[in-house]
Amino acid sequence: MKFTNKEILEAKTAIGGLITERLPVNVSWDLAVIGGKLNSIISCIEPVRQGLFKSYDIYTEASNDGKTVTVNTRLNQERINVLISSSDSIESKEELNVLRNQAQEQVNKFMAELNELMAQEVDIDINVVTIPSKINDKPLEIAGAVLMPLIKFIKVE
Repeated sequence: MKFTNKEILEAKTAIGGLITERLPVNVSWDLAVIGGKLNSIISCIEPVRQGLFKSYDIYTEASNDGKTVTVNTRLNQERINVLISSSDSIESKEELNVLRNQAQEQVNKFMAELNELMAQEVDIDINVVTIPSKINDKPLEIAGAVLMPLIKFIKVE
């Protein structure tokens, strides 16, 4: 079955949330197998993703060094900071505006490459896992935010 890198990253997080539920052993095992397969692909995605951050001097930690421009773009709910001027402090408003424009261009290029990476498709040999709708005669309650990224990976009985 084909999955995008984005689907793989989102599913891995969701599987982590689902594995904490009290599920039958065979279901937990099947989810763990899928998680292992996703981890092996994520171990290939992550160095490329981190390389993009490094090559564009983009990071998400806050900086008050007077040499860094913050761009009003968010990545996974975090503000993106771009290192543009590493030698001198930014002093004038005009200089700050020029640097912000440069930073925004840099972020746009970064986001285009990141989106390209996330859109790459990978073929993974997985079995769709059937999740029981009831456990011990009680309905299994799973948040929609956990289930949504797992649509291709699981089905509910």
